[in-house]
Order: sequence, then structure tokens, then C-alpha cells
Amino acid sequence: MLRHQLKGARLRCSGKPVVTVQVRDVEKTPIKAKLVQSLCAVCRDLGVTVVAEGIETVPERDCIIELGCDLLQGYLLAKPGPAFPTFSWGG
Repeated sequence: MLRHQLKGARLRCSGKPVVTVQVRDVEKTPIKAKLVQSLCAVCRDLGVTVVAEGIETVPERDCIIELGCDLLQGYLLAKPGPAFPTFSWGG
């Protein structure tokens, strides 16, 4: 039995619709790559932006770009920053 998971596919409909996709080893798994490519094609036809989250390696980045994702996010591209400072309103 083949079982593959496309983790984190969500549709957000506030403002401009966005689909976020988080996959590991997409460049190593042809079925995952085909699912992402198909999702990107459908979203492009519907005017929905696709954000690939969790990009940690150069091969993942290159594969996701080739598959048609609109935006990328992840540790490879930007390390987490410091927490926002807390403010005290005097008192």
C-alpha cells in the first residue's frame, strides 16, 4: 500500500487566498513532487498563491521552485530572529 502525506495544505480565504504547503524530501519522492506540482497548477488557475513552508535544503528549494510554488519560506532562506521586545507602559 502506498501512503504519502502532503502535510499542511491549508486554504485561507481572508483577503487573497493562500495555500501553504510543507513537505520534506519532496525532491526525493516523485509522488510528493507530482502532488505539489498539481496543487500549484490548480492554484495558479484559480488565482491562489502557493507558499512552500519549511524549506531547509538547497535541493528542496530548487525542486519547489521548479514545481511552481509562488513563495518560499524556511530556515534555509531566513533563520528565526529574536523575539519581539516587550513593552511596559510605565507603571
